[in-house]
Amino acid sequence: MPFGFGRPGHKRAARSGREEVGALGVAVVTGAGRGIGRSVARRLAADGYRIVAVDVDGHAASATAAEIGGEARTCDVAVRDAVQQLADDVAAAVGDVEVLVNNAGIWRFTSLAGTLEEDAARVLDVNLLGTLWCCQAFAPTMSEHHGGSIVNLSSGAATARTPGYGLYPSSKAGVEALTGQLALELGHHFGPRPVSGRPLRRQLCVTLVVVVQVVRRPSAEQADERER
Repeated sequence: MPFGFGRPGHKRAARSGREEVGALGVAVVTGAGRGIGRSVARRLAADGYRIVAVDVDGHAASATAAEIGGEARTCDVAVRDAVQQLADDVAAAVGDVEVLVNNAGIWRFTSLAGTLEEDAARVLDVNLLGTLWCCQAFAPTMSEHHGGSIVNLSSGAATARTPGYGLYPSSKAGVEALTGQLALELGHHFGPRPVSGRPLRRQLCVTLVVVVQVVRRPSAEQADERER
């Protein structure tokens, strides 16, 4: 089944195999260099979106873009000015954004008692504030011009208590609260499922997707910083 993202009021044509690339508009996926972000980018591309693969690792973003015939952009979503520059660049060079998927996220495996100030700041800056900065940068234009869909990724860790996850669960619980507030301020839809149905024209839909996965605790060498 397709994700169901796209311009509210836009009726998807019947599918026959792979959609023409870009037929459904532009989709921006953060953290698209690997893992869930790359998988989301692949699927949206297969559904007919022109993908802008965004990652702090420019080589990884380029690899994803090359695989699916999309665009690549390097951006640290924790830096507000960089995110605004990204939004401006995409609007000028690629086109109006129909879908924004806020997937970028990191964790630092540690206890709360052992959490360092720099680790705490980085997790919250990327996972929570990075989501906010992206919404701030992309939502106004989406809402004003044509509507669209914003999808924020949370995690089962937001409610499942697991030792050693540090501030990661708190950052994802914050994303869930942020998404609900954003829906009140900007959107007309909020829920645990992808956007569906036929909302009104020019509507901006805001959706929360909770990702539940089994994570193997990394070795000490791998535990410095991991992308979801």
